Amino acid sequence: YTFCHSINVSVLSVAVARYQGMNEDDLRVLGVGCLVHDIGKVNIPIEILNKKGRLTSDEFTIIQRHPEDGADILAKARGIPDEAIIPCLEHHEKGDGSGYPYHRHLDQMGRFGRIAHIADIYDAMTTKRIYNHPKDPATALQELYELGQGGLLDLHHVEQFIQCTGIYPVGTLVELATGEKGVVVSINHDNLLLPRILPVRDENMRPVKSPRLIDLSLAAHCEERTITRILDPSEWGLNPGKELEKFEEQQSHDLAHAHTHA
Repeated sequence: YTFCHSINVSVLSVAVARYQGMNEDDLRVLGVGCLVHDIGKVNIPIEILNKKGRLTSDEFTIIQRHPEDGADILAKARGIPDEAIIPCLEHHEKGDGSGYPYHRHLDQMGRFGRIAHIADIYDAMTTKRIYNHPKDPATALQELYELGQGGLLDLHHVEQFIQCTGIYPVGTLVELATGEKGVVVSINHDNLLLPRILPVRDENMRPVKSPRLIDLSLAAHCEERTITRILDPSEWGLNPGKELEKFEEQQSHDLAHAHTHA
């Protein structure tokens, strides 16, 4: 889990920072810092990391050490810029000073820490863990926004995170008003409620043959194919990532076939 979580936090952080216009050098430092933001967990006993029930106060104290432990590890490592240590130190701080390890307020946190904190929370909320059932992306984004409004997260960065990922992030499985099931392929920055969808199952859950992308922002689709709800892929026996891979492979095959006969 920690391995995948670290990759996800890095990808999400770099994506939103790139959306903000951050330069390439800073993007690289941020990406590296987020990849190793949880490295301090190597000092936490595995039975505490994987505990299903509520942590005791002593166990939580041990958990709270991982940002400082990680910073110590990174400070001794070769090739790690000082600014890359910030995500490690600050990804559990909160805007009101109630976080850890230093109880910093938003105005005391660096930009890398503010971005990493948002990505860390979002991925934790949307990923299945031993002690946690994942939330759908839309619910997670709503909760992020509420945390921003409450001053616990940087609201400006939260708004840009939502603009970057969309209300329905790429890979989200949704149901349309027609009963079709589809995967979000890309977002529409002009209207986050109207992304591009790849239908993968019809209203009777039969695989869609030769699926074509649907742009919900177009008048021909926006009324009859509105999104009615977000679906949990595991409950429907679907893997959005594999569905997108199959579609891309089919497109590549069709393109190669067309070139061969051109």
